[in-house]
Amino acid sequence: MPQVRNQMLDQIEANIERQIPKNQLEAYQKIVTAGLKLAYSDKLGKAMMTELSKAKDPVSEVVKGSVGIILVLYQQSGKTMPLEPIVPAGMALVLEGLDVLDKIGKIAINAETIDRATEDYIELIRTKMGVTDEQMAKVGQEVEGALQQPGMIEKLEASNGAR
Repeated sequence: MPQVRNQMLDQIEANIERQIPKNQLEAYQKIVTAGLKLAYSDKLGKAMMTELSKAKDPVSEVVKGSVGIILVLYQQSGKTMPLEPIVPAGMALVLEGLDVLDKIGKIAINAETIDRATEDYIELIRTKMGVTDEQMAKVGQEVEGALQQPGMIEKLEASNGAR
């Protein structure tokens, strides 16, 4: 969904999307599209970029912002948005945020950064939305599966060595 440019993030996102049941894919896509529209809106987008550029912990800020966007969308839906696609859609927003941080030079994309963002996201979305352990384990497995693809860690290390 989001136009993630970093190859690692792109592969993680593709892995997540492959795991979404067909009957939930459209809802997932709508949530991600609405989330990106909100994140890149003139008012919110500028404020988020300002906060990210001065954040001491930009990964944590991306996770908080992504979960915040999900919560706003859930409230706007009258709490009728299905929970199953919310979890992977929120993770897609986290990946988009990590990509932005990478582009502005605030972080380097590596396995440690992705693991931390995933763990932070799992904890925060679980707390804020009451998401089940089973739903969260699935997202963690999808990210881990992408990281375990042959040569992925080496690609990350090579791309970060060029910085």
